[in-house]
Amino acid sequence: MKLTKIIVPTDFSEASFTAFQYAADLARKWDAEIHLLYIVEKLPQILSTVNYDKAKDNFINSVEDSARKKLKDLVSKFEDDISSPIKPVMRNGINYEEIIKYANEIKSELIVIATHGRSGILYTLLGSVAEKVIQLAKCPVLVVKPVDEEETEF
Repeated sequence: MKLTKIIVPTDFSEASFTAFQYAADLARKWDAEIHLLYIVEKLPQILSTVNYDKAKDNFINSVEDSARKKLKDLVSKFEDDISSPIKPVMRNGINYEEIIKYANEIKSELIVIATHGRSGILYTLLGSVAEKVIQLAKCPVLVVKPVDEEETEF
């Protein structure tokens, strides 16, 4: 096995930062590049049907500008910690679909993705991006679960 490209989807949460740390460890060992991937989700159908094209465009541009800045800040924050390159990537669409498409495009050998540990009704309503990526990805997927401070004690 040779890792050259590792994808780390991020939603800028602590859980995704934990996934990045796992990817960074692997990137150091394999001298692989990290693709830090943020997906700008499609607008909910109710919002996209409202005839406020200018306001909708301004909203989308604002979200994209904010995401670009956050990605740039993350790369700056983490690039000193690892010698491997970190490539910020932003895509628009449905999160799990775009993760899979991007992995296929760059022929990634690994996706390191965080799960938020949701269960019950929240999981039923939102689904699991990680689960869909696991089911559909052609490359291996490493799922990183959030760690509660209480659970880390032995």
